Amino acid sequence: MLTLFHGSDQVLQQPRCDAGRPYNDFGPGLYCTESEELAREWAAGRGADGFVNRYSLDEAGLTVLDLGSGAFCPLHWLSVLLANRVFDLRSPLAMEAREYLLREFLVDVRGVDLVRGHRADDSYFVVAQEFLEGGISYGQLRDALALGREGEQVVVRTERAFERLRFAGAAPAPMAEWLARRTVRDVRLRKELLGAGQQPHQEGELFIGTIIDQEVRPGDERIR
Repeated sequence: MLTLFHGSDQVLQQPRCDAGRPYNDFGPGLYCTESEELAREWAAGRGADGFVNRYSLDEAGLTVLDLGSGAFCPLHWLSVLLANRVFDLRSPLAMEAREYLLREFLVDVRGVDLVRGHRADDSYFVVAQEFLEGGISYGQLRDALALGREGEQVVVRTERAFERLRFAGAAPAPMAEWLARRTVRDVRLRKELLGAGQQPHQEGELFIGTIIDQEVRPGDERIR
């Protein structure tokens, strides 16, 4: 049994499968976390007082795709983002990178009940875009993502999964308290990500241009 928290500007006793925005990280769905504190920060980050909604979910028999597991690599996570989020890709390299990753690494999440993976907030979105533009290596991208397990989200995606959700109450998330905490966390995370992205390049490190030129594909030892 999972306990999930969803930060919102309202109490959601009966969330609907068709109510999510289409351009979220992993497509439409109810974006939750197993951390109540993190959900409060997300709720207060909307510029007003919010609420953290608590749910229980019996996951027995549901299909779960964990993009942070050993079965996948950061390029799989990034490909799903590229399929759903809007990136401002201006260079020919970045646009070619998008097409390559979508062709070779895209994970099909259609019909999957629950998806786990990093939340692509502003910090991670910047790191992902920097990788696509060739500014940081694959190793630096991987190291940056390794810092972010605290920001993992669980997305409830299908009608079958929504039918298992049980509302267990809601609590206020006052902006005056929780926006400040979110800001502190974000500043710390940005510093950590910046540090990971500015580590000296190691000989033989992979950049997106090399990944494309050498046709690196899933299962390649260099991206494990």
